[in-house]
Amino acid sequence: MGDGLQVLDPRNSWRAGLSLGLCSLALLLGTCRATKDPETQPLSVPTAAAPPPVAANTMVPTFTPTAIIEVMAQAPPGTPDPTPGPQTYIVAAGDTLISIGATFEVAPEDLQRINHIADPRALQIGQSLIVPSADAPQLPNPPPLPHRAQGLQTYVDGLGIPWMLGEIVNLSVEVAEQVRVEVWLLDTEGTPVARKQSLSYRYLTPPQEASPFMVALHADEGSWDSWQLAVTHSQPAHAGRLYTDLEAQDVSFAQVSSQVVGIQGQLQNTGSVTTQETEVMLVLYDSTGAVVGLRVTGVDTQILQPGDISGFQVTVLTTGAPVVRVAAIGQGVKAE
Repeated sequence: MGDGLQVLDPRNSWRAGLSLGLCSLALLLGTCRATKDPETQPLSVPTAAAPPPVAANTMVPTFTPTAIIEVMAQAPPGTPDPTPGPQTYIVAAGDTLISIGATFEVAPEDLQRINHIADPRALQIGQSLIVPSADAPQLPNPPPLPHRAQGLQTYVDGLGIPWMLGEIVNLSVEVAEQVRVEVWLLDTEGTPVARKQSLSYRYLTPPQEASPFMVALHADEGSWDSWQLAVTHSQPAHAGRLYTDLEAQDVSFAQVSSQVVGIQGQLQNTGSVTTQETEVMLVLYDSTGAVVGLRVTGVDTQILQPGDISGFQVTVLTTGAPVVRVAAIGQGVKAE
């Protein structure tokens, strides 16, 4: 997938469209995807000098952790497989977690949790599901594929909420999906006061490529002064209807203000299948390679036939660091 880079003439349409471009912070933050997951002990990650504790939901000093952090998370040991052991079920047309659960007398919530399904509506024909016995104890979580976190950046938004942005690199030889990040917030004694989770934004992450993430670091109660990061889940991808043969072209950007960048470009369907729900993921980087902005947006035409091209134009809020590079990644769903 290509991404072209050039600086736009500041006299262009960005200023004319700034009222649209300065989208509310809620629009930016609305793209975060959080899910629930069983308790998992995160890995300790070195941090910069810890700021003094502060009250929850107030301004905290911005700090920049190590640029590249090795994350080889392994899920904690769980209960041994019960007897009888779990079954495998292949999703068929018309199946839902409710109908599958009713067939096997298993709660739909258990199917969703055990199979790490972020959105029950996204079941795909041919997908393999683990189905436990109705009276089985909780199954252990499979270890995630190996990953590395990089380009981490923290900043405080206008509402006083600290955020972490970054990327998770797939170190395996398989395409990965459902990459989940977990951040523990610790007080001055190293005691966890909050746990924050988010799915990375990319549907399918090829080997040695990265998927960005963004997660809020506020604690509902108490205060914190350091954090720990872990990848708590990822698995070999079942592509199903997910579609990635979408190439970004003629991508250009302009710094509208210290914290607003305008981006425009085109997305072409380079595959052989019609795609719908087409979107482009935009990742903004500073000169150190840290992620300083992130947004997923739709393109002008949501349904693209093979060879079709659709444009996009959007503004993105950033941490305030100058943007030197923008990556654009297309993804969508195969039309039925």
